[in-house]
Amino acid sequence: MRGMLKRNLSIYFRDKTAVFFSLFGALLIIVLYALFLGDTMTDSIQMDINGAFIMNSWVMGGLIAAATMTTGMGAYGVMVNDESNKNYRDFYTSPVKKSKIIGAYMLNSIAIGVIMTLVTFALAEIYIVANEGELLTTEQALKVIGVILLTVLSSSSIVGFVCTFLRSSQAFSGCSILIGASIGFLVGAYVPIGHLPDTVQKVMSFLPCTHSAALLRQIMTETAIETGMKDYPAEFIQGFREELGIIIKIGDTKCTPGIHLAFIIGSAVLFYLLSLIRITFFKKTK
Repeated sequence: MRGMLKRNLSIYFRDKTAVFFSLFGALLIIVLYALFLGDTMTDSIQMDINGAFIMNSWVMGGLIAAATMTTGMGAYGVMVNDESNKNYRDFYTSPVKKSKIIGAYMLNSIAIGVIMTLVTFALAEIYIVANEGELLTTEQALKVIGVILLTVLSSSSIVGFVCTFLRSSQAFSGCSILIGASIGFLVGAYVPIGHLPDTVQKVMSFLPCTHSAALLRQIMTETAIETGMKDYPAEFIQGFREELGIIIKIGDTKCTPGIHLAFIIGSAVLFYLLSLIRITFFKKTK
């Protein structure tokens, strides 16, 4: 299994196109925010506060959540290519157990997702500090890393299940572009969740990536909101957080960190099992 994992990682990082498309969603968010959305969102905060620090922290939280999905997706390109080139036949005739081969693909996605998302996190912090912001405290940074690890597990499981239905490199590329382009909307990076229709908000409240983005934003905007809005009433700050999707509600229930984690961990387990069942069944019937 270690040999398979090393092989998969080597193939991924040799393919510069795969690495680029892995970060496509995150890069798209950065470009749109820097060129078009940043000033608009900052100016929309009509208060005497450091709007740039708050909004930069907010959008970077969504960016990190998006990166976990797109980087995990890119890593599965190795599996799809092996499927397309029939390489799996050689693997399954080898002494290596099928479960270990499947596990190597999933671990490859998780490893790449963690590495690339941590790089994204570091770049996000640099961007925030370079634009009137502050670094996270050590405790906050560790919390973000913890959320990243869990979110990568969830995202890897979800996109892994999607990739079990893809049988060609062309289909994989198309799906990667689709996910990369849409993930910004799903994490509320382009339009704050509070600005969307109620029906859309209800749907998004059940998406694991929405809960990941909310958790990351709660941590990353904590200092910015506390210092910038310390003189504002609690009710106002509560509404502000809800409008930006920092706080998520399901019906009238405010989601606690425990609920967010339940969605993230639950989706990781569910889609891991679905992927395992799907791959095992598919190979047996092919």
